[in-house]
Amino acid sequence: MREARAMELAELLGAWAIGPVASVEAVGRGTNNPTYFVEAAGGRFVLRVSMGTAERLAFEHAVCQRLGELPFEIPVPVATIDGKTWAEAGSGGRARLTRAIPGEHPRRESVVQAEVCGRALAQLDLALGELAAKDLPPMPEWNADFTTVHPRVRSLPQFFDLLPIDGRDAARDLFDRIAKTFEDCDLPRQVIHADFGVSNVLMSGDRVTGILDLEFACPGYRAMDLATGLWSFSKNDQTTEAFRHGYLAELPLTDAELNALPNLQRLREATGLVHRVGRHLDGHTPTVELADRLTRLLDLDAALPSGRLG
Repeated sequence: MREARAMELAELLGAWAIGPVASVEAVGRGTNNPTYFVEAAGGRFVLRVSMGTAERLAFEHAVCQRLGELPFEIPVPVATIDGKTWAEAGSGGRARLTRAIPGEHPRRESVVQAEVCGRALAQLDLALGELAAKDLPPMPEWNADFTTVHPRVRSLPQFFDLLPIDGRDAARDLFDRIAKTFEDCDLPRQVIHADFGVSNVLMSGDRVTGILDLEFACPGYRAMDLATGLWSFSKNDQTTEAFRHGYLAELPLTDAELNALPNLQRLREATGLVHRVGRHLDGHTPTVELADRLTRLLDLDAALPSGRLG
């Protein structure tokens, strides 16, 4: 780690009463946030520096603090010395510290682990379903209103103009179909994880030890978490079916929700493209990645059955 960055992080960690810091190790940068392992006298921690909005961070932290007992851990923020759940990190960033959760990410090819992860997600969704919106900070619902996905994307014409020209017409058609599909949609809604995948689960053997990154938690369609998880655990037909079976064994969904899964997967991938266009406008996502994500969205649309709501 560069010396200047190490000094920055050491100063930042002073916001928490964790004792002398022995080491800070970068653990990679995900799509949104640089993350570090921190070894200190007070234990082993994870420091995440987020460029997300204060509104989203407040919602995430409130959800983590209010969830009841679960058979695995979630990253509950450690309070700073002045009692806050995050510290200002400069350049608009906000740092959150949590205790490290032991475990490794599941293997994509493991049928057993896929089923166990499906069960764990359903257990989390059951707990999230108990949270009352009135007890949480305000947060927009995840639906087909694509102008609420990223603060830099408030206009769909602006969004389409930033896409590769050879895919714009197809994108316009697909986004229009998605919006019409979810118009007046009455699928069950609750707080959801909204970003469940292999990289957001920790396991010890075939036991889930932790579910991470509730950064995008929000009110939304309950079945969206299953749709998102199926995408991540789709190494082959066996892992996909195992994940589905594990989830539905813990949380049976309605026929309407099951019928909607293909369109929920379309909505998820379209939302991801809008988010990356917003990050592109912030200078974090290169143009080539937008082209790749658009291709992925159009390929997914072609591969999925039509699906229906109701």
